[in-house]
Amino acid sequence: MKRVLISARIDFLAIAAKLYPQLIGDLADEPYQLFCSDARAAEKCKAVLRWQRQWRLSNAWITEIAADTMRHWRFFGGKVGREWCAFGTPVAAFCPRFVSAQWYPDTSADDFRRKTIAALDAWIDKIEQSNRAVVVDEAGEEAAAEQCDDLPPAPKAREHFTWLAKYQVGRESIGDIWRELEGDQRGRRAVELAIRRAAQGIGLALR
Repeated sequence: MKRVLISARIDFLAIAAKLYPQLIGDLADEPYQLFCSDARAAEKCKAVLRWQRQWRLSNAWITEIAADTMRHWRFFGGKVGREWCAFGTPVAAFCPRFVSAQWYPDTSADDFRRKTIAALDAWIDKIEQSNRAVVVDEAGEEAAAEQCDDLPPAPKAREHFTWLAKYQVGRESIGDIWRELEGDQRGRRAVELAIRRAAQGIGLALR
């Protein structure tokens, strides 16, 4: 079920990025530059949270996907892509890899152990900073996983995700989205319900 939910979330973000390419462009700006720097983990996370507020995508799962996407970019030589990634390891993504102390020929075993433990403690502190910055709503995640099962089949789900992206990311009104349908027999209320159900199905807080 978790994999189905992640897939639906990636589908929504892919549609949003296709409609609004600057969504990924802005992530590749300050957030990614900080992500690749020696900045503190909390500062890297805050940059992503600012990007999320700008695009009205406030949920913690979007923070996770953004972090995983930037990890993917960096892994492939820093090349910024157009696809989203989700590896499921958000907190560690904001921290540098753990680097043990170096054991030189003149280093005693006790000295090496002491320095390595100190380095490990500092690394754990950085992870705790990220944990405090990214607060995951566990109850909300469970509810979204259940709602995800109620999403319509793929073609209709993509249409509903398109409406949701226009409403949430593009800040279009429900009335404007409905009027764009031109001749469609579905009413404005049907569009509004579809947007709300699509948001519930991926656990997205509406603006």
